[in-house]
Amino acid sequence: MTEHKKLNIHMLGISMYTKDLYEMLNIDFDGKNNIFATGNTDRRFYSLRKENFFSNPVETGKPTHLFSPRFFCLLYASNKVFFHGLFSFARVVFFFFQPWLWKKCYWIVWGGDLYSARKSPVRAADKIKEWMKKQMIPRLAGVITLTEGDQQLVKDWYGFSGKFYQTSYPIPLQSVGMKERLANRMNLKKEWINIVIGNSATVTNQHMEVLDKLSKFKDQNIHIYIPLAYGNGEWKAYSQKVCDYAYGIFSRDKVTPIIDRMSGEEYTEFMRKMHIAIYNNNRQQAMGNIAIMLAVGAKVYIRTDTTMWDHYQLLNQKLYDVMKIDGMSFEEFIDYPEEEYKYNFDVLYERNDRQKIVAKWKNIL
Repeated sequence: MTEHKKLNIHMLGISMYTKDLYEMLNIDFDGKNNIFATGNTDRRFYSLRKENFFSNPVETGKPTHLFSPRFFCLLYASNKVFFHGLFSFARVVFFFFQPWLWKKCYWIVWGGDLYSARKSPVRAADKIKEWMKKQMIPRLAGVITLTEGDQQLVKDWYGFSGKFYQTSYPIPLQSVGMKERLANRMNLKKEWINIVIGNSATVTNQHMEVLDKLSKFKDQNIHIYIPLAYGNGEWKAYSQKVCDYAYGIFSRDKVTPIIDRMSGEEYTEFMRKMHIAIYNNNRQQAMGNIAIMLAVGAKVYIRTDTTMWDHYQLLNQKLYDVMKIDGMSFEEFIDYPEEEYKYNFDVLYERNDRQKIVAKWKNIL
């Protein structure tokens, strides 16, 4: 089969940020040359139009649809294949048994797909997937990371010695009218302090540890929001465990679990109302959330022992150490000077300029 020199296949799932990527690749690039295999037929999260907005989409649906003749033809005709995260067992197996495709495949590291290397898998499927990844990754055409520190981890944990790239995903900061809405955030009232914990129903958010740290403020005027709309493994059981734990410390009128998925714009509007964001993640995770929180003016706490902390330090951005909450008074915990908010806003807005993100992707596609 003749290879199409410009055709790119994107293997990815649906998230609130996916739509922005679809739109960028169709508006700023030739949409006909970017094919999306989403594995999900729910278009609410990535299309604003009733008609087929994205050129030539491939919706693989169930994993067995990877073997559809149309997808097979497009895959073999493509020039490059991008794994937006390597989570799916079916996709890893599918590509493992076609090693002649590896030389045109690129792995975009999302976080959990990298840090799985340091876990001890229990399920047989996870053991097989991890073993297959360790055979594939050293032989891929390239690896793309969101932080500088993850590149060394890819070398150490998977033995990759090829070409690295760094990129970022478009986020809704550049949407029409968004800058003005964010600028108005300084008018947000502080009679009640809105706090968001984590980004998903994954154990790596370490929700319970944060709830324990906040327990000393339970009599203050605070309201805690916990995004639990998705996760991995037995995430629904974990989500319920987090809710039960939170209700055991705080009154129910002070805790709101977020269990329904939102679009990028809806989630950004939700985040705009937060005063404080706490990401106790013990690995690279939730970077899109953190970027938006910094831009909307929330005081952001993260761990200092992750590659994310080093990443934001290189950008000279002001974030706070989760571990220091234990020694803070409530006034210290919520204090966030206006000049720091404005500085973080300016840095994030400039860094997420659409044309700069487009330039990064032009270097990759």
